[in-house]
Amino acid sequence: MKKGVFISLIILFVFPVLLHAGVEGTKHDLTPTGSSNFSGNFTDPNGSPILNRCVFCHTPHAGGTTIYPLWNKNLPTGTYTMYSSATIDATIPSEPNDRSKICMSCHDGISALNVIFNAPGPGTYTPQVPVGFYDQISDVYYPGSPFAWYPGANIGEMGPWNTSTVYLNNDHPISMNYRSDLDTNLRPPTTVGSRTWVINGSIQLPLYGPGTGTSATVECSSCHDVHDTATYSGKGSTEVYFLRTSNVGSQLCRTCHLF
Repeated sequence: MKKGVFISLIILFVFPVLLHAGVEGTKHDLTPTGSSNFSGNFTDPNGSPILNRCVFCHTPHAGGTTIYPLWNKNLPTGTYTMYSSATIDATIPSEPNDRSKICMSCHDGISALNVIFNAPGPGTYTPQVPVGFYDQISDVYYPGSPFAWYPGANIGEMGPWNTSTVYLNNDHPISMNYRSDLDTNLRPPTTVGSRTWVINGSIQLPLYGPGTGTSATVECSSCHDVHDTATYSGKGSTEVYFLRTSNVGSQLCRTCHLF
């Protein structure tokens, strides 16, 4: 076997396992081994808990064709209220790019976590939710909730009290170009091939295309790692999950913001 082919096979089979291991046990793990209020809520046609933790976002077949390859959910269709500030130099779009909308397909608050294109196993069905269990983030994070309402997983602040507007006006802006050429308080980006990063020592935060350099955009996944593969001190106690690096001393913020 040629060396290049062998390395490709290693990447193909080992990398998904690493991502799988990162998600396992986290709040993004919706199987019984997860740690969220939704983990283990969803069952197959036989009433058994779904054990495939990847399927709530990904599918090897019959996925969406207009979003990202093998993505297993529809994008939300609500109207967005985006961040606005008189001091920001970048132009903020009227709604997020698809790269961030895929996050809103769970985190807008009312998109049901169990509505997917292709469920695991034979046949087609919607994973069922037993009576008394949750399937939407607003079932847990709502005004007056016994759980932490804000900040919480309901980033879009939607629920029975709000079914049409995704409020992102009190969150860090997303989907705007990284205009360090207009704002000297931003660290200049580094472009390698077709990818652009903001780099500070060992910390590398990705920006997204199709543009590069200052035309690349900041998205949810610029700061957050949905698979939670980063290792840093205090995760889950003094530091939140799903960051690309620790924010002790504001080091995550200071990767982009110089002052």
